[in-house]
Amino acid sequence: MKDDAQVSNKLPIGGNHGDVANALVDGVIMCKLLNKAVPGTIDERVLKLRPKKKTDLVQNHNLCLNSGMAIGCSLPPSMSLGLSQSLLQGQVTPVLDYCFEVLRVGMASKVDLGHCKELIQLKEGEETAKQFRNLPIDTILLRWLNYHLKKEGLPVATNFEDKDCTRYVALLNQLFPEICEKDALLQEKDLEKRAQMILANVLPKAKCPVLLSPKMLLSGDPKLSSVQLGLLFSVKHGLAALKESESKQIQQEILVEFDAEGSREERAFCFWMQSLGVMCKSIVDDVQDGLVILQVFDKISPGIVDWKQVMTNKQKMNQFNKTENCNYAVKTARKLGFSTVGIAGKDFVDGNRKLILALVWQAMRHHIFSILQQLKFGGREVSEDDMVSWANKKVSSAGKITSISDFRDKSLATGLFLIDLLASLDPEMVDYELVTAGDTPDNKMLNAKYSINTARKMGCCVFLLWEDIVEVKSKMILTMVASLMAVADD
Repeated sequence: MKDDAQVSNKLPIGGNHGDVANALVDGVIMCKLLNKAVPGTIDERVLKLRPKKKTDLVQNHNLCLNSGMAIGCSLPPSMSLGLSQSLLQGQVTPVLDYCFEVLRVGMASKVDLGHCKELIQLKEGEETAKQFRNLPIDTILLRWLNYHLKKEGLPVATNFEDKDCTRYVALLNQLFPEICEKDALLQEKDLEKRAQMILANVLPKAKCPVLLSPKMLLSGDPKLSSVQLGLLFSVKHGLAALKESESKQIQQEILVEFDAEGSREERAFCFWMQSLGVMCKSIVDDVQDGLVILQVFDKISPGIVDWKQVMTNKQKMNQFNKTENCNYAVKTARKLGFSTVGIAGKDFVDGNRKLILALVWQAMRHHIFSILQQLKFGGREVSEDDMVSWANKKVSSAGKITSISDFRDKSLATGLFLIDLLASLDPEMVDYELVTAGDTPDNKMLNAKYSINTARKMGCCVFLLWEDIVEVKSKMILTMVASLMAVADD
């Protein structure tokens, strides 16, 4: 970010806690970090670059937090007060933990078969490309490290520990032999100096960001080491090039069953589940033993799952146990009032994507409506018509002329109704000079991005993408309006 004129005056950040707290408190650098990690996450038009009051700070914090959750970031355990209070109170440790979480998510988006098809060479045994892609990021990085260690004639590693930096030296020699100076590094007997040479000389020459101190590098801390390795991977992976036919085959194997709308929907559901504290990387694969979907049910309706009836030991679990768990999940879904016609436990075990996503959507919808019931409707049942009526009344009361008939209304594609709704909740949130007529594909995209980011700045945790608005995907738009209802003052 040193070349970004909007934050360059704050960089580099000093090493003491006060320097870090002062540099990060306005949230601007953290929002910029999110965009560095996963480009396009935040529409910087809504960012308060020079916040003048506490509410401006909080809006930037909300934007950072909710945008992070929308790409899969979780609050670290150390951040008990939440992101905004941690920043305002100068609690540096939890804030830096969150920064590492942002970097981890950004790294994971690059150490991925969809981004780097050459990773397929790290597949083991009978793994399919899809199974490989769903492996934990640390497992993939460790295989990548071992790929290069084997080429250097070194034993494979089982963890990220590197007490004498020999593994790092071997990896760097494979990736950057012209700048590594392997012999000079290994001749240095003071291990801390050796680590310092790697971090201060070799990585900067390789144009790789440096996150670790020499002691951190030598310690082999799994969290820190995996992020540093991931950054190195994103600079150069050093894997053998694939033939064009191999590349096309991998592309087909990964994407054949995913239509654009379905994969976006699955992404949104997955991040929603993570926001509940249920870890999920691929819904279809992760629900096949029944545990993840049961955890979701227990989150949205605490106590509904009788865990005594569930096999929770994955090591001892067999196909029969998985089917029994999934049958119990379907039974629990019925108790929640979900439609389960044509759905059996075996559909989960077999990975029937259409039926799995249909049930997860019902869970998400139930969760959203339960919150609205308690917050806005005095416990009475909520309908989509109630939500549409509320939104139209809000917009009309603010003197705007836009309106919708339902969440399938094609006029939603312009983004104008959602922007008017946001303005009706807080007029200061919307700068109409940044709003377009929504009359061209590009203008629709700009409005959609602006509305999503403004909602996040307002405090909404929304998981839809701008394409969902432009294409009028009613489920996703419903989730956004529900989030706005939840934070509205009335």
